[in-house]
Amino acid sequence: MDTVHIVLSPWDLSDDYNRHAGTTLVSILDNCSRHVAVHLLYEEKFSVLNPDNTAANIRKYYELGQKYGAEILFHSVVLPEWVNDITRENLQQFTPGALLRLYIPEILPNLDKIIYLDCDMIAKTDISIVWDIPIGVHSLGACLDTARKSNVKYYDDIHRPLGINWKIYFNSGLLVMNLNKLRSGHLLPSKIMELIYYHPEFPYADQDALNMLFQRDTLFFSQRYNFPVGKRMTDYRLMRELGISESNYEDCILHFNGKVKPWKAYSGIVDEEYWKYFSMTPWGNEKKKYEEAYNAAQNAKRGFVNNAIDMIMGTRMNHLFRASASYFGALKRTLFSETKNKKTKV
Repeated sequence: MDTVHIVLSPWDLSDDYNRHAGTTLVSILDNCSRHVAVHLLYEEKFSVLNPDNTAANIRKYYELGQKYGAEILFHSVVLPEWVNDITRENLQQFTPGALLRLYIPEILPNLDKIIYLDCDMIAKTDISIVWDIPIGVHSLGACLDTARKSNVKYYDDIHRPLGINWKIYFNSGLLVMNLNKLRSGHLLPSKIMELIYYHPEFPYADQDALNMLFQRDTLFFSQRYNFPVGKRMTDYRLMRELGISESNYEDCILHFNGKVKPWKAYSGIVDEEYWKYFSMTPWGNEKKKYEEAYNAAQNAKRGFVNNAIDMIMGTRMNHLFRASASYFGALKRTLFSETKNKKTKV
C-alpha cells in the first residue's frame, strides 16, 4: 500500500498554536491504517525568534512520528511581506499561515497528490479513505461549505458579481490537491496572491480566491469529511442527512471552523473530541493548566452575569464593573497565549 501524504501548516514553529496542529495530527495518525508522511509548513523568520520553543515543538512532532511510525518532514516557505499586513474591514478568520499551502506544488515536486488539512480539524475516520478517492482530472477534491451560506450579504455583494457560485462553494479546510495538474497550470501561488491583493473585499481571502479559480475544477466529497462543528457552526439538517449525532461523530472529519474554538470557550459536547486527542499529544501534559484557566473564566463569567442581573433589578452599579473586570481578566488568561503581538492565529 502506498504512503498517505498529508500537509499541515503550523506557520510558526515557536508558538503555542503547534499544540493544535499536534492534536489534528494525532487524530489522523491514531485512526489511519496506512503509513503516513507528514509535511509541516512554516516560516523561518518567525520560528527563529524563539529557538528554544521551536526546538521543543520540533522534538514533540518527532515524538509523534516515532510513536505512530510516521515520517515527519519540515518545509520552510517565504511569504511576501504584504500578506502579514492584511487588515480589512470584513476579513473573517484569516491567518497568513493558510497561504503556505499555495506553495505545496512547488515544494513537493516529486509527489502527485497530497491531503491538506487545517489545524482546527479532528479526524474520526481513517484518512486513507479520503486518500483513495480518485479525483481524476480535477485540480482539487473538497467538501461543500454549508456553514457560510447563511451570510447572504457576502453572496449578493461580493461573490455573485465575481462569478462565485454558492451552490458549489467549497471549504478549503480539507483539500486533496492534484499536484501534477496544479503544476502544469502555473496558477499557484501567484494567481491566488494576485486575487487576494486586488480583491480586498474577499471575506474569506484565499478560500474565496480558490473558489473563484477552481469551483468548476473540483470533485466534491461527502461533507462528513469536512463537517463543521462548534458554536453556531453545526449544520443540524446536514447531520440528519448524514446520519450523524452529537454523541457519535465516528467516520467524520470534524472542523471547528467558527470563531469559537474548544481551547477558547466551551461550545458543546463535541469539544470533548478535541480534548481527547490533545491529551494524546506530547503537549497534553499541559491540559490541566488550560482547564484551570478556562474554569476561572467560566466562574468569573457567571459572576458577571449574576451581577448584571442584580444591577438591572436595582442593585449597585459598581458590582457590575467589578464582575466585568474579573471576567475579562480571566478570559484573557484562557486564551493560552494564542494572541501574539506579531500576528493572530485562527
